Amino acid sequence: MSTAINNSSVSYWSSYSGAYDFTKLTQLASSLALARSSASANSSSSYSSSSNQVSASASSSDTSALQALLIDIDGKLTELINFQKAQSASLPDAGGYGVTTSQKDASYVAPQNVATGASAQLDSSNSFIQQVSHYVSGNTLSFSDAKAILTEAGTGDMTADKMAALQAIAKNLNASGAYAITASDYVKQMFDNVVLGNTRNDKAGGNLTASSTQAQMTALVDKWFGGTDNPNIDANSHYQDFYGLGGSLFGSGPQASDVNQGRLADSSLLASLAALAAANPGAIQDMITDNQDGTYGVRFYLNGEKQYVTVDSKLAVMNDGTRNDKSIYEYNGGSNGTLWSQIAEKAYAEFLSEVNGGSNDMANLSTDGDWYLSAGLKVTGSDFAQTALQNASTTHYTLNSDSAANGHYAAMKTFLGNQISTALSSGQIVTMDAIAGGRTGQVFEDNNLVGNHRFAVVGYNSNTQTVTLDNPWNANGTITARFTMKLDELAAQNVRFNVNGGAVMTA
Repeated sequence: MSTAINNSSVSYWSSYSGAYDFTKLTQLASSLALARSSASANSSSSYSSSSNQVSASASSSDTSALQALLIDIDGKLTELINFQKAQSASLPDAGGYGVTTSQKDASYVAPQNVATGASAQLDSSNSFIQQVSHYVSGNTLSFSDAKAILTEAGTGDMTADKMAALQAIAKNLNASGAYAITASDYVKQMFDNVVLGNTRNDKAGGNLTASSTQAQMTALVDKWFGGTDNPNIDANSHYQDFYGLGGSLFGSGPQASDVNQGRLADSSLLASLAALAAANPGAIQDMITDNQDGTYGVRFYLNGEKQYVTVDSKLAVMNDGTRNDKSIYEYNGGSNGTLWSQIAEKAYAEFLSEVNGGSNDMANLSTDGDWYLSAGLKVTGSDFAQTALQNASTTHYTLNSDSAANGHYAAMKTFLGNQISTALSSGQIVTMDAIAGGRTGQVFEDNNLVGNHRFAVVGYNSNTQTVTLDNPWNANGTITARFTMKLDELAAQNVRFNVNGGAVMTA
């Protein structure tokens, strides 16, 4: 008797992350479970690479290949089972091995991404088209020119001609055909938000109409192009404008040590930023656009779609005193002169308020503790930060060293190491949550771990099965920020790894 996983099953599994057909996955799960059970129970089991089959009656000449397959089966099977459990619940389980989380709420995405079809020639008889046609004469629209068009439209209040002209320009942005106007995704989205509407325009007097006042247009332009709706900050700090005062956005290039967590318990966000800077610094540079006027466009992801916010260069600084690294920032910031991590932190606070429709407050970033972001978003607060920075789903891996609780510890450890290594080598975010250790922020007695705190995973050595971690406190902290621990040591501390990779699940 032999039990096999056939070629079609293996082929389907290798591509399953992009298409979740639960009938096929359930059948595959049964096949995996039976193959593992039969192969593990029979000492003469082997694996045939030519047929992609596990046989419980073949010779044991290829035991190393069999063991490798068993490791893969064990990890993938538990990931599948846990994912199915997560899908069946109204909210995903925050623990367990292989639970995959994602974003599923389209309530904010829809108005932020207006479909564009064929372009049409602008009406040259429209007086406002005549007034602003020079801004799009080259069939392109820059950030500054888009802002100028809207500002001119608002002068003296809106009219029907102005509204028609703005709508015609919006329709042609990145459309098809001879009259298309090319703009960046960021510029198009900001222009659309003002002209075609957005659910969060209620914070600026409502959507634009032909009868809108100059004051309302100014409020809309300030919100989407000026970044003036700064998050609320606490009484211990005030905003200071850093534009033109020295320092640079990225320095010699983004790195994990640029992140220096301050007052807020927002390690979920900042560790994710540090992890992305370590694994894929170019992604940080692509994420933030310097508009060269003291404002920045910052890109996040929601439900697989790009979402942008604009922020200005005002950052929260302490009213008195400094951090351990002499930083004056109240929240995230360091003394190395780069601004990108502070800009991203502030932008994320604004993004959360846009998504949730709640208060625009820096305190909303305190997601440590894994609370659920909202009833409409099927993802916890800490996971939301990680998926918002990178267009990928996040999978949890909790490794338990208690063999009684997990009889496949060695296999699971190897599988986890492979997942971490693969993710890092492909530029994906990998973080780790230290759950034990007492109160939030309390340092463990025997190592550099901190209770209820997220770390950036910045390296993995498969030979020694060691993980290199970066504490987002970095220079603001009083303990070693970057250190290496064995997976065995981390398993004993009940940590959880959060590994990005795979398609965002949108249904």
